[in-house]
Amino acid sequence: MRRVLVLLALALAVPAAASAQARRPVVDVFALPEFREATKEATAEELFEAAAVMHVRLRQYRQAIPLLEALVKDITDRSDLWMLLAIAYNRIDEPREAWDAANIAIALAPDTTLYYGERGVAAVMDGRDADGVRDLSRFLAAYRANARGHLYRGIARARLGEHDAAREDLDRASALNPRLALVADYYVGLVAARTGRTLEAQILLRETLEAFEGVETPFKETVRAQLKALEAAEAPQRAAAARRLREALVTLDAEHSLKHLPRPSAP
Repeated sequence: MRRVLVLLALALAVPAAASAQARRPVVDVFALPEFREATKEATAEELFEAAAVMHVRLRQYRQAIPLLEALVKDITDRSDLWMLLAIAYNRIDEPREAWDAANIAIALAPDTTLYYGERGVAAVMDGRDADGVRDLSRFLAAYRANARGHLYRGIARARLGEHDAAREDLDRASALNPRLALVADYYVGLVAARTGRTLEAQILLRETLEAFEGVETPFKETVRAQLKALEAAEAPQRAAAARRLREALVTLDAEHSLKHLPRPSAP
């Protein structure tokens, strides 16, 4: 109970700190006056846990992980700590570690539906798309308005070839959270390319490139290469279409040449 009160006091004392600091350099949470006030009577274990929670709220996941690893080493039966560790690992793109931590959390609390969402995300990030769809479907059955869940399930379904279901998930993710629209539309573009909707695919991939205008990233290079490959694959189709059009025009010209037109009446 005391641990819960400490964390509650911390949450009430610094509700704006996380959002205010989220995009700033790394914050020493132990030096924050609000943190020190909220944890002044905490045990060492409670202090570590409160600091880990604060780091996660500040999106300082790399700082949270060592604290959480130390906690779960001594307190092995706390599913919430294992899940917090899974969340932190997912946010720094370490899906295998996230998967392992989420597995332990689910083994300790198998009826906690929320945990399946984080494990599902880890699975998709690690390329285990069927596992991801399974976990995220269970999660989304209870949390239908979770945009992140729809996004990752849509990505997994797209890679599995479930194109219609993928597009439904990706469109749903964009509608629920417009900030995810860029990523969702990119994958909708890939789905469009795989299902023969070439023009739509090109439009969406070009929009993705435009969103990164002035910034060079590996992802941008990937999109550029995909667009180039799509255009190259379409070139023979365009040439064939142009050839058919020319043939049709020749035929049309032959059928409707001047000799076939009605002669003007004599005055």
